[in-house]
Amino acid sequence: MEALGEHSLALWNAGRPEDSFGAWEEGVEGLLAARDQRPSWTQTFLAFPHAAGYFSGMSLWGKVPNPDFAIPKPGLFLALDNMPVEKYQPIQDGLLSQISQRQN
Repeated sequence: MEALGEHSLALWNAGRPEDSFGAWEEGVEGLLAARDQRPSWTQTFLAFPHAAGYFSGMSLWGKVPNPDFAIPKPGLFLALDNMPVEKYQPIQDGLLSQISQRQN
């Protein structure tokens, strides 16, 4: 799933937002299907809504609404050791799934 997250960022940065959303959606679907309790799953999960927030803000407004928002950079999905697992809330599963389904 990390590779699909990275691929979505690379496609976005290459000016290919539709392809980026496709890779992002595939990553979300695979991640939700492979759910487990390991911290690495949770950290990867948390990176996907973070990227979605960036993609949404840029698509809708041409910028992120919060100037303190950390713009996802290449390598985000490969360096998740510092992603705080305590930020995960189970409701995020459904929200992420809904966002993924709306991209179709």
